[in-house]
Amino acid sequence: MTRLLEAEDLRVSFRHKEGDALAVRGVDLHVDEGESLGIVGESGSGKSVTSLALMGLLQSPPAEIRADVLTYDRIDLARASKRVLQDLRGKGMAMVFQEPMTSLDPVFTVGNQLAEPLMLHLGMSKRQANTRSAELLARVEIPDPAGVLGSYPHQLSGGMRQRVMIAMAISCKPKLLIADEPTTALDVTIQAQVLELIKDLQKENGMALVMITHDMGVIAETTDRVAVMYGGLIMETAGVRDLFANPLHPYTKALLASIPRPDADPAKRLYAIPGASPNPVNPPSGCPFHPRCELSDARCASDLPGKTITGGNRMARCWRLS
Repeated sequence: MTRLLEAEDLRVSFRHKEGDALAVRGVDLHVDEGESLGIVGESGSGKSVTSLALMGLLQSPPAEIRADVLTYDRIDLARASKRVLQDLRGKGMAMVFQEPMTSLDPVFTVGNQLAEPLMLHLGMSKRQANTRSAELLARVEIPDPAGVLGSYPHQLSGGMRQRVMIAMAISCKPKLLIADEPTTALDVTIQAQVLELIKDLQKENGMALVMITHDMGVIAETTDRVAVMYGGLIMETAGVRDLFANPLHPYTKALLASIPRPDADPAKRLYAIPGASPNPVNPPSGCPFHPRCELSDARCASDLPGKTITGGNRMARCWRLS
């Protein structure tokens, strides 16, 4: 398969009065054409910052982005001009943001916001863009598309706003779609509909997909391969079936153990990972998960484990695997 997106030793820090906050500490990842990659982890693990860095949407300063390799379709994103990045965003790679209410501009109608990328990237006239916008809304299963074009974001439900964001993201048929927690704040029924819609659109347009979430159920439903993030690092990568059948890293095992199960003993307390995510301004030494890991020892606390590659092209960062 053709390599579409690649990052090696991606690092992102933010200037802070108490010191630099190390949000991403050396991420290696890649996405092939048509592939679905899931990035999963708790809040604060660096998932969203990684996606924003890939899209070139972090303001510098306060953000500082470094990488040995950061490319999209052979374009060096680290050295690309603002004009090149502007042309790529929307047409080459697009993003569905976590909270559609804050991502859509409240002072412009849905129609104006949908038409803008069509006119900017595809050179459509206003009339053509409006026609295409209505078609896009119909494709994401919004009733009365013509009426919704004249609506403002606050007049729509959360599920409809998220569908508008998806319509906007796919409007120029990008090769890569990054979905950052696309079902957050939606009820379970709407979540299922949105995920099914994303999968259908991916298949229809032949897009690659990066699904960012803290929900292992979403990962199971939508991805081919998974990267588990914690403390700004990728702790494990595997095919989605392999990850669920045989997790290698203690953090991955803890995430899976935290999932409520219908056959669980109702008298037994649900498992929760003890402690809290590490402080990016003052991260722990060694393995970032060691303060919360039941298997940690002195070596885990002092030295960061390297990557252990196992069969099936799997990777995990853990001293117990080396």
